Amino acid sequence: MAALSDKLQHALDQYEEIAKQHAERLEAFTKVARVGAPNAQQLGADWLHSHEVLKTVYDAVRVAQRPPLPSGTKVEKGSDGYWYAFVRENGDWKEISRGGSEHDAITAVLGTARG
Repeated sequence: MAALSDKLQHALDQYEEIAKQHAERLEAFTKVARVGAPNAQQLGADWLHSHEVLKTVYDAVRVAQRPPLPSGTKVEKGSDGYWYAFVRENGDWKEISRGGSEHDAITAVLGTARG
């Protein structure tokens, strides 16, 4: 299990480095777009696509690293940007927490399972 954790941490480290490079590329793209370069739109589309791919990988790695959630619980990010924690009661999902971070929602789920 430690080997998996090391691989996941390595993947996160790589993502952070690539994200930094993408931020630099976005800044360069913004400068190019301001002067109206003919390829600015394609540069922006390429950057956005590669960023979305990287974000998908990062999210998968992050989820793999979080603690296992107890049976009958789940954590989701809502379309409003908040993180929600749920427990299953009588076959229905009941919201137990809404917070600003995934960590807050996981903490709420783990606290409910223990309490």
